[in-house]
Amino acid sequence: MVWDTMKSLPGVLTQFSIRLDPLPDGVRDFSFTIFRNLTHLEIVSVNGAEWSWASLADLEHLTHLSLDIPWNINRRLLRLIGEILGSSCPPSLRVFVVFFSGTTDGTLPMRPPKDLDTRVVFATGDDSVDEGDEGYPPADDMIVRSVDDLVTDWAGRPVGTDFWSQAEQIIRRRQLAALKKANSNHDLDAGLWIELPIGF
Repeated sequence: MVWDTMKSLPGVLTQFSIRLDPLPDGVRDFSFTIFRNLTHLEIVSVNGAEWSWASLADLEHLTHLSLDIPWNINRRLLRLIGEILGSSCPPSLRVFVVFFSGTTDGTLPMRPPKDLDTRVVFATGDDSVDEGDEGYPPADDMIVRSVDDLVTDWAGRPVGTDFWSQAEQIIRRRQLAALKKANSNHDLDAGLWIELPIGF
């Protein structure tokens, strides 16, 4: 049913939230017309179902991507992030929000590497995650929202600042910090600063 509906939807949407798991194996890719003009795409995968990421590169308007899977921050998740941001990433992508689920998958958390792509912002709706604890990103570098708030975000009816705006603020702060550091070293690289328009 979901599959038949998706095949027939036109490419008029700019924002779309999809739960991946109901789609049959072998058809989880971005070739459908509905994805063509998206700027914001949210993928929720309750069971960690796999997606074919290669076709993501064809979404030339995509600026914001979020992925919600039931994994902790671990090597498996970091490999997936690397895969998506590697050959699968459209050049237009500026924000990549990765939701993680505390210890749901039975692994211990690991702090993301310092050289992780600055477009990646980790987020969680898991109440058991204590911001700044060892293994998690620093509190000012991570989004923690209640599950209720996340549901309204995904429904397009956010309460207060949605997670996209929070992620944009974190990325801007990182860019400013990088600019200040480069400026203080008197070695400002023109390619270091990526100008992001207000509101992205």
